[in-house]
Amino acid sequence: MPKTYSQIRPKDFDIEKADESGLSTVLFFDNIEEEQTEDGIQYSYNMYTIKVPSRPNLEQTIEQKYDEWLEFAKKQYANQVKEVSLEERISTAEAVIAEILGMEV
Repeated sequence: MPKTYSQIRPKDFDIEKADESGLSTVLFFDNIEEEQTEDGIQYSYNMYTIKVPSRPNLEQTIEQKYDEWLEFAKKQYANQVKEVSLEERISTAEAVIAEILGMEV
């Protein structure tokens, strides 16, 4: 998990307003560490993002079961499909075709 950096200490989570589809983005901040740098205090942390249907009292709902929500966000991150570049896709396709045809790449 790559770290995110900021000069402002994040809260445990933040909710961004719902988009036109009615989904709110919830940002979870975990493993927050304070570091002293040449430019002053800097915070590093892991950030997990999920989209959920917007509803009244969403913030209170998350606060009441924060650990469960955070764990869910971590699982969603772990299950994300890794973005594969076009070059990697072509290379893989060429290798598979060569193997099927009994050729070397």
